Amino acid sequence: MHSLACTWLALPRLVWACRALPCLSWTCLALPGLALPSLA
Repeated sequence: MHSLACTWLALPRLVWACRALPCLSWTCLALPGLALPSLA
C-alpha cells in the first residue's frame, strides 16, 4: 500500500512532466497500461 500511495502522490508530477515534455508523451501514454495490471 505504501508504494500505491507514493504512486498516487507522484501522478500529478507525471501529468505535469507529460505536459512539459511533449517528446515523452508516448511514455506517458504507456504508463497507465503498465500501472493498471500492477494495481489489479
